[in-house]
Amino acid sequence: WYVLVKSIKDFVTLKDRLKSVFINFLYDRHKSLGSLIEVIIFERIKSGFKMLQRIFSFPRPVVSACSGHAIAMGAFLLCSSDYRIAAKGDFKVGANELRNNMIIPTPILEIAKFKLAKSHKQRALLNAEMYSMEDAIEPGYIDELIEADQLYDAALAKAKDLGTLAHPQYDQTKKIDQEDVIKKISSGIDQIEGVLPRQSL
Repeated sequence: WYVLVKSIKDFVTLKDRLKSVFINFLYDRHKSLGSLIEVIIFERIKSGFKMLQRIFSFPRPVVSACSGHAIAMGAFLLCSSDYRIAAKGDFKVGANELRNNMIIPTPILEIAKFKLAKSHKQRALLNAEMYSMEDAIEPGYIDELIEADQLYDAALAKAKDLGTLAHPQYDQTKKIDQEDVIKKISSGIDQIEGVLPRQSL
């Protein structure tokens, strides 16, 4: 099974039957958060963090295809995925919370710290630097840059390839690798409700 994930329900209902997961980012030029239109629609901040945690710790490889900007939660969704492919173009990726009078809450901060290159953590998180897609591989936001018309096929091919990895050995190894950070993410989620205002996203 290789599927285009459109909601958290896909993870809950299909996770035991999937070999890998392919998330397709949609870009809407009229939305400031661009890449999130189809993938993340939530009623509460806490629900969004739980989804990112489930993607991050998903027992099968998760491949994301990004066809436009990935800003704020879009950037954290990339960090939650196991392999990220982006389309070439005049697009930006980054965490801009500290330029918008927001904090980066513990759950997504821990995910970003886990995935981003240590040499870029100050620039990417505390300095809120925006990266062009061409420059986004070095800090660790994406793994591969490709022509836009090849994006879907490349992401699907990568999902099929990663779907051949041994299971449950992949899941077991991933759990060992993420054990400490998952505890921090879970603790942060438990504390987040009632602390952050709704508009923090």
